[in-house]
Amino acid sequence: MEAESNSWKEMLLAIPFRNEAADVEPENNGIRVTVFAKENPVPLLLRWLIKTSDRKYYSIDELGKYVWEQCNGNNSVETIVDDFANKYCLSFHEARVSVCEYLKVMIQKGVIAIGMDKN
Repeated sequence: MEAESNSWKEMLLAIPFRNEAADVEPENNGIRVTVFAKENPVPLLLRWLIKTSDRKYYSIDELGKYVWEQCNGNNSVETIVDDFANKYCLSFHEARVSVCEYLKVMIQKGVIAIGMDKN
C-alpha cells in the first residue's frame, strides 16, 4: 500500500507541459490542437495511392482547455488539480480523477508531456 501512496505523491509532483510543436486555434468554447502523428498507419508502399496526413487534430472542450492552459511547465499536477477543483466546485479527489485521466489521454496523443521537478 505504501508503494501505491508514493506513486500518487510522485504523480502529483509531476510538471505537465504543452507540446511546443503543436498548433493551437480557437474552436467554439474550446481549442483545436494539431500535432504531428507519431506513426502513419498506412504502409509505405500504399501512401502514393492513399492520401494520409502526418498530422492529428484534437478538439478540446472548455474544461480541457482550462487544463491545457495550466500545463505551462510551471504548475504541478497537484496545483492544476487544486485549481480545477476550486474552479468547478469539485472535491480534490473528484478533480484528481478527472484531471489525471485527461492528462493520461493527452500524453498518449502527444499533446502534453510530463516532467519531474528536480527539487
